[in-house]
Amino acid sequence: EKWIHDPFAAEIDEKGNIYGRGAQDMKCVSIEYLEAIHRLKKANVTLRRTVHLSFVSAMQDHCPGQTGHSSVLLPNTAREKMMLDKFCKFREQEKKKLENNPSLTLGDVTTVNVTMVQGGVHMNVIPSEFIVSIDCRISPTLDIAKFEKTLKRWCEEAGEGVWIEFEAKEPQTPASRLDDSNPFWVAFKKASDNIAATDSRYIRELGIPAIGFSPINNTPVLLHDHNEYLNKDVFLRDIEIYCKLIPAIANVET
Repeated sequence: EKWIHDPFAAEIDEKGNIYGRGAQDMKCVSIEYLEAIHRLKKANVTLRRTVHLSFVSAMQDHCPGQTGHSSVLLPNTAREKMMLDKFCKFREQEKKKLENNPSLTLGDVTTVNVTMVQGGVHMNVIPSEFIVSIDCRISPTLDIAKFEKTLKRWCEEAGEGVWIEFEAKEPQTPASRLDDSNPFWVAFKKASDNIAATDSRYIRELGIPAIGFSPINNTPVLLHDHNEYLNKDVFLRDIEIYCKLIPAIANVET
């Protein structure tokens, strides 16, 4: 009810703004990839390498405890074990890093956001379990092994029966080199200069360097927000950008 247009209708207003869930994240980029490949195939462009298009779909904290009527002050309840204070404290530390160092960007810190809390079916019954979904975007400089040990320690400190399940967890891999020693970066930068984030973790798992990139500009950030939109001119320009970037990277000589 907070949308001015149907979020699944892709309606275009008089300014050329396309409204819809995923207009910025990430249906737009998926469509731009496909259209760019379609145009390259139609133009009979030959590439040195095969181009693969990958389309893919956070961490859950399980907190079991004693159940019973809510009029009683029972010990060992699930809510007491949710560890939200631990995550909030860690989140605040990361925010302070950004505030205290203007040279840092979001990519230099680890973002932590609680996205779902599940538990309880009746107002007067203490839930036997809470499930908390937490989305963490890990900074390249954070030691993942140490961070996981910290999470396990938090579980132990929270009490008996608390555990964490990872919906997506990858081994630590070095960040892609963004300098002249990386021929793919050189090609990428050159193509970008001439014309004016992601699920790349699955590629990095295989040991393949990956660079996250979105050409969207001059657009307010409304990812997963109400009235998410992308202007048609930006959308069409993005396709042109990919039509130049894809051949540039696919034809790199190594």
